[in-house]
Amino acid sequence: MTYAVKLIDLNEWLAAAKSFNDYAFTHFWEYAKKAADRVGAASEHVAVYTEHGALAGLCNVRIKRLPLGMGGIAYVSGGPMVDQGEGSVEKHLPYVLGALRRRYVTGQGLILRISQRHKMIRYRDIEEAIYRQCEFETHGCTNATILIDLRPELEKIRMGFHQKWRNVLNKSERQQIEVVAGGDMRLFDDFSMLFSDLVASKGFDVNLDDHFFADVQRHSPSQEQFHIAIAYHDGQAVAGHLSSICGDTSVYLLGAVNEAGRKLGAAYLLQWHTICESKHHGCSWYDLGGIDRQENPHVFLFKQRMGGEETEIAHVFQCAEGLRGTVSLLLEKTYRAVRPS
Repeated sequence: MTYAVKLIDLNEWLAAAKSFNDYAFTHFWEYAKKAADRVGAASEHVAVYTEHGALAGLCNVRIKRLPLGMGGIAYVSGGPMVDQGEGSVEKHLPYVLGALRRRYVTGQGLILRISQRHKMIRYRDIEEAIYRQCEFETHGCTNATILIDLRPELEKIRMGFHQKWRNVLNKSERQQIEVVAGGDMRLFDDFSMLFSDLVASKGFDVNLDDHFFADVQRHSPSQEQFHIAIAYHDGQAVAGHLSSICGDTSVYLLGAVNEAGRKLGAAYLLQWHTICESKHHGCSWYDLGGIDRQENPHVFLFKQRMGGEETEIAHVFQCAEGLRGTVSLLLEKTYRAVRPS
């Protein structure tokens, strides 16, 4: 079977995306466009159709071209969206990968590079087998994370928290903390204040910071807006939480808490709020946004005690063909070798 790739506009995208369980923020229209802009790439949203005209897949593709038509990289963050239930991943993913390969690799001489979305091991292994069957090679990996299963009842999810974590949550619920949530930019203002103070006090760098997400939020349609939750105590913002609640998986993106919020356990309350909201919206999983045992052991312990399942590192796959593919790989390797660290 031959599947066809078609460029689509925003209205087509929004209408089609809702039918996919693996609809994810990395493919959001404005997020993808602004992420591409940051690296001088172009952003294309495409649909993949079966030979009978049925929708089989969707994705955003970020294209970074080399000068003089010498190739470049087509990048899909979080894999193409193909999960419409009832075995659609196994049925459609091989043909969707084939269609993307024909368009970007064979047709345009680009390297096609696709990172996996975090999933439980059994689902990830099915995908990996398909990528290898389609002659994609392993290029690298993403970070590990922790996934919390949201399918059980809330009481059972809560009982899965470590006792020490649950104790702080119980304490925070007695502190007269008000949680205000939604997509309002005024909430983003309070979040940015908290986040900026946190970055200044801790002295760390963030690749995609609060300003990036605020800019995306400001220009996004309601369907693709992020969820902001702010904890207030005595009228003052003491903690903030930014997440994407979409498809079958919600994702923790950024968080911030000040000294008053730490004493109140406000970050614990916001995590519980997000779990409840995610389950209410029909999500099956809550992705805690990455972990690093060595570099950030305190945050790792905080997330580990939430009772989820630690995933193994997910893979980045790629394929390339012909002279332009070889040149692209060589130039990328040379650039990485000589660029300042």
